[in-house]
Amino acid sequence: MTKYIISTQVWEWYGNEEFTEGRYKPKGSEDFIVELPDTLAYSFDQVAQLWNDQLGRNQMGKAWVCYEFNSIEYYYPPLKATFENDRFVLDFD
Repeated sequence: MTKYIISTQVWEWYGNEEFTEGRYKPKGSEDFIVELPDTLAYSFDQVAQLWNDQLGRNQMGKAWVCYEFNSIEYYYPPLKATFENDRFVLDFD
């Protein structure tokens, strides 16, 4: 399993509870960290399709909030830095 960051466009429903009158409005972006099996990891088109089928714009008319797939990249854990005596110090441990 390999970790990735999936970046999405958030869409929120503004309308009635039956999803018959109203519309979705873009509401910014959201990033998700996801572990993918190695058999799926290099098929980014397939990942995008699966994501949108389950969480994205293909769910419009069925969900209050949808997350449309924008991009995918490898996840690298962030490095730690501290601020001491008016200086930034990097911690590589």
